[in-house]
Amino acid sequence: MSSKQTTLALAAFLDSGSSIMLPEPDRDGQRALLEPFIAVCHEELGVAPRLLDRESMGEALGRLMPRRLKRRDPLAPHLVPVLEAFVEFLQGTSNVPFAFEMRLGIGDGEPRFLAAVESADTQRIGSGPVDPFVHGADKLGRNDPCPCGSGKKFKKCHGRKA
Repeated sequence: MSSKQTTLALAAFLDSGSSIMLPEPDRDGQRALLEPFIAVCHEELGVAPRLLDRESMGEALGRLMPRRLKRRDPLAPHLVPVLEAFVEFLQGTSNVPFAFEMRLGIGDGEPRFLAAVESADTQRIGSGPVDPFVHGADKLGRNDPCPCGSGKKFKKCHGRKA
């Protein structure tokens, strides 16, 4: 999803009654919480927010969202009410097949989310150390035979700049 579409979806929610009825946070706080959530849905989960199910919502909230917020972010406690209002907004504007499951996923992911934002290591929640990829093949030299099987040296065959 492009940032333009994300902005339009976010603006539609912020102009809705679901957003206006939230006592806290203010409009900018809602934007700061919902924009990374929509980005997580599209970029990391690969699904539109209206199509999330219980497991996807729990993963987005409990594992992926803490990476998008600062440690001890003062807006973090307000994410769950904002997400619940967003689900209500989605139900009013489009077909949301798993709305009940989304609400359960919000409840499942809330404790993990709050603990992750509170901890000092939000960037590594749910992921271990990643080993770098090491290519096992030897490098092909200029004077080695070309791997295409032509019998020519690599520099005279596929190594030649066109």
